[in-house]
Amino acid sequence: MKCWLPLALLGLLFISCQNVEKESFLQTNLKNDELLFVGEQAQLELQASDDIRSLEVQFEGQPSLVLKKRPFIFNWTPAIEEEDKSLHFYGMDESGEKVKVLIRQVDVVLRPELIVSSPSQGEVIDAGQEFPFNALIQGDGKRFVIYQNDIKSTDGEIFSNDLSVPLSAPAQGKVVNFKIVILDSLDRVLTEKKINYQLKNTIGGGQDHFDFPAPSGSMLGGKRSLWATYYYLPEVNTVSKGYPLRDLKGNRLGPVLSKKHWCFAAMEGSVRVLTQGKGVTYNYAGTSSSHKVNCKKYFSWNVSKTKFRLANGRFGDGVRGYRLRPFRTVAVDKRKIPYGSVLYIPQARGQKLTLPNGDTAIHDGYFFAGDTGGAIKGTHIDVFIGVAKKNPFSWVKSKSSGTFSAYLVKDRSIIDELTKAHTTP
Repeated sequence: MKCWLPLALLGLLFISCQNVEKESFLQTNLKNDELLFVGEQAQLELQASDDIRSLEVQFEGQPSLVLKKRPFIFNWTPAIEEEDKSLHFYGMDESGEKVKVLIRQVDVVLRPELIVSSPSQGEVIDAGQEFPFNALIQGDGKRFVIYQNDIKSTDGEIFSNDLSVPLSAPAQGKVVNFKIVILDSLDRVLTEKKINYQLKNTIGGGQDHFDFPAPSGSMLGGKRSLWATYYYLPEVNTVSKGYPLRDLKGNRLGPVLSKKHWCFAAMEGSVRVLTQGKGVTYNYAGTSSSHKVNCKKYFSWNVSKTKFRLANGRFGDGVRGYRLRPFRTVAVDKRKIPYGSVLYIPQARGQKLTLPNGDTAIHDGYFFAGDTGGAIKGTHIDVFIGVAKKNPFSWVKSKSSGTFSAYLVKDRSIIDELTKAHTTP
């Protein structure tokens, strides 16, 4: 570009200015270290200064592409996975000389698929309650983040393709929306999925009401003599060094417990692990020989091979997929008392309880046979008391000589309602 400046010198003279050239520039919407996906089309846009008349795009290990017309836009669909792949963009002037170069490094990966197994899309969940979220990750991922109604709910590392985490439903509303995001090691988004659930509001936060009427003689089966022990859900804090909970394959589930807490969790069959005040319940999954823990210091019963899984119920799981309910569930020997049956224990009726949410209730005397245990034989039953610190039942003597009378209930409405309470999330 030329300009002329007038100067007064021996009359009127003009001298030319020196050429003033603008620097060539080249920009693209593709960021450095951006993540692209195999088989998915990416639209690349480039902006260039006027002196750049054409563009050459050079893919590492592939033939180059020349763009001769503005706007400089083209689509690229990566075919294979590649890390740190180089893309070179050359801006060329009208003579074909390369006057500007732009380099971008990208990673090309196969996008993982996230398959939600439970609860499924649109399923009804209890408002204000914790529930287990389970999904399968088909592909690679390092971390996950879950948002509830666009607010971060939880996050963590991915240890296996099975993603199992506890989530909490809001106490109010009709619908709750969750977004699950899977990230790579650089916190780049690999995939995300949105899912929503219907909320069901429950009286007393999902607690039992203990208000069934006293039975008439026609509602009861034959009288039987039983004796009882009790079991509970240990609530423990995680520790930095100790004994991790593991699944049947030996994979770590996340929480690490002290040896004592690990052994008591194995003996009770479940444990509620507290992390920053938030509780997650894990349940007995079976036994395997790997990663045994010696608990002889605490029990004569061998629980060293115990393995765990994330529980479906807030207080743990029993037989047949039943969810344990404090002061309602009893473990039984199915040869004496069928699973899914209801017991009426007259001595339990009228006893005062402190429920997990802090409310008090008066027990109505009905119990549901929804669990079992290796030590539960014959006329021995085991009463689940939740996270209570003390056994509230005077008739539970924890010795075979401490017998009491019990009856199988025949009233179908009570059986159905207690079955529903033990199967509803």
